[in-house]
Amino acid sequence: MSAGVLHDFLQYPAYQNSFLGIGKAYSRHRYFKRLAEEVFTRYSVAAVVQHTDLEPSNIYLFRKAASENCLRVMYHSSAVAKDYYEDNMWLYNWAIAVLQKELGTWRHLAVVLFNTRRISSYYFNYWLMPLLLTGWLFRPRIGPLLQLAPVFNGNPGYFDSAIIYSIREKSITEANGVLSDVVQNPLFTCGNDANNYLFPGVTEKAQIIVLPTSAEFDQFFPSVNGTEQEYIKLYASIWAEAISVIQKQFPGHATFIKCHPMGMDDAIFDEVIIQLDGLGCYASKINNSESAEKCILESTVIVGTMSSTLWWASELQLQNTVISLDLWNITGGDKCSEVGDILYVKTMAGLRAMDFSKRPTDDSHKAAFPTLTAHIKQKYAEQFIKHVL
Repeated sequence: MSAGVLHDFLQYPAYQNSFLGIGKAYSRHRYFKRLAEEVFTRYSVAAVVQHTDLEPSNIYLFRKAASENCLRVMYHSSAVAKDYYEDNMWLYNWAIAVLQKELGTWRHLAVVLFNTRRISSYYFNYWLMPLLLTGWLFRPRIGPLLQLAPVFNGNPGYFDSAIIYSIREKSITEANGVLSDVVQNPLFTCGNDANNYLFPGVTEKAQIIVLPTSAEFDQFFPSVNGTEQEYIKLYASIWAEAISVIQKQFPGHATFIKCHPMGMDDAIFDEVIIQLDGLGCYASKINNSESAEKCILESTVIVGTMSSTLWWASELQLQNTVISLDLWNITGGDKCSEVGDILYVKTMAGLRAMDFSKRPTDDSHKAAFPTLTAHIKQKYAEQFIKHVL
């Protein structure tokens, strides 16, 4: 570590579901509060940079930084949604669809159960626990039912500025009351070096990696009338046709499929993969627990739907082809429609007519922005001078 940029680290525990027993949740909150205080006791902190301000652990650290007059920066770890409300409603509907499938019940009952659980968890984790430990309520930008809540809580965020990576994203964030600054995406500036360290010896091959997720399936499932086997067959048939079209555009490329780790114990989604296997759509299935990033680095063609891995792949300095399929008519399916380096497809006819050679490869617009480090040092020079001298 002494030869690099990382000087020390404090390890947060692995993410745990918010719906814990009261005793465990109280201990978790105490731990996050103590860890935030420990950071400022052990170090002279110039800036706190986090990927979100919505989890209690992040809020404890940002609030402590504010009390120390320390710079607070939030960076985005994926593309900024073009519609905040729609993106949050997609999360809401997806969570309900998952619960409905898990319980095998009616959607109306799943909505009631989800809302009851979510509301109780929200006020417990953002109001009761912080009030007991700090004397303050936490008021995140997202309300108890995943809606944006500026009117409800009057809080634009627990950070000074958000870091984003394009002018398009800046217009979206600022339209939603969030101050933001555009920098070069760290994936663009040092992603290749980081990946060479994380995945030594991995090289690009003439292969197609297909990355379906149960997220679009979970939303597609309640929208289709018929038996379980009928909607599984329909969903799989759309994938099969799309894969066939892409394979014809890239002859000589082996096709591999990898599902999201969350789909590992999903019996219904497993049936989808069996259907695709029976149709001969891919050469081999990669274990769900395998790194999607490693699979992407090994592939020249990356195919998915709304996964953030598509954005990750498109931001690297690689000459790959990244394709987002929005063929199931679901909310949020167009998440990648305005991400410049991703080929977005809305219809099967559009996929057949697409010129895959037109994938944007000019990265000069990214190089025009400052790096994250240069931006912070320039804009917040006083804070850094105070902590260096």
